[in-house]
Amino acid sequence: MQPITGALGSIGEDYGGIESNPPMRRAHSISRDKFIEVLVALRSPAASEAADLADIPGRYGIDRGIALAFFVHESGAGTAGIVHSYDTRNWGNLRKPQQAGRGKVIKTGSGQFAKYVSWAAGLEDWCELVLNVYCQQLELTTLGEILHRYAPKADQNDPEAYARKVVQHIKAWQGEMKKKTSVPPKPAPSPARWYVTVTAESGLRIRQGRGTNFPVADILARGERVLVGDDTDGWLWLCDGRGFIAKAFTCRDAAATPTAPAELGSAP
Repeated sequence: MQPITGALGSIGEDYGGIESNPPMRRAHSISRDKFIEVLVALRSPAASEAADLADIPGRYGIDRGIALAFFVHESGAGTAGIVHSYDTRNWGNLRKPQQAGRGKVIKTGSGQFAKYVSWAAGLEDWCELVLNVYCQQLELTTLGEILHRYAPKADQNDPEAYARKVVQHIKAWQGEMKKKTSVPPKPAPSPARWYVTVTAESGLRIRQGRGTNFPVADILARGERVLVGDDTDGWLWLCDGRGFIAKAFTCRDAAATPTAPAELGSAP
C-alpha cells in the first residue's frame, strides 16, 4: 500500500505538548531539526541519513516524534541490542520485512529479525506496518492500543511502560526545543551605549539570545560598526533590537558614547 497522499509535512506540526495516549497518526510533535539533532546527539548510525529519515513518517501521517521515540526505545537509536550487533538497520526490531525488496530475514541469537538495505528502508517498513496492519487492518488508533499488539505482555513486554517512555521522550525533546528557541525579553536600554566594530574575519552572527544555542537572526560583516549596550556574560545587545553579538569578536570604538534616543538604531 502506498503512503497517504499529500506533500511532506502536510499532517501539520504541533510542538505544544502531547497526550498521555496520543494517536499514532497526528501532527508532528517535534521539528525536523530536532529529529536530526537527537540522532546526531545519540551518535546513532542512522544519523548520516537523518535529513531523509525525518520526512518519512509524515508520508504515512505518522508523528515523527513517536517514530523517533520507538527507535530510541527499541535500540537506543541503533546503538544497542540486535540492531547494533547485527547491523540490521531495523527501526522497530521487526521480525520480517513488509516488502521483500527492502531487506531479508536473518538468524540472530535472539531469533529471526529483518535486516534492511538502509535505515530509510527500515523506517519505511516500520511505517507501513503501523499504517497498514495496526491502523487499517486492526483499526487501532492510539499509541497504547497499538503497543498492546506491537509489544504484547505475552512476549514478556510491558506495553504500558513502553507507552509512558515514548511520551516521556517526546516531552523531553519538546522541552529542549522550547528552551532553545525561547528568547529572553530585551533588556531595558542602558544609559551607557557605545559603538563597536566587527573584527571577525568571516563576519559575526547576530543571535536571538545570549549564547550560541540561540537561532541566528542576521550576520554582520567584518568592519561593520553598530551601536550596542548591556554588556552581559560576554554578549552585547544591539540597540536596534536585532539581537545579541559576542563581545570577543568586536572592538570598542574610541568615539564618544552616544546618549540621545534619536541615535538608537543608527550606525554610521
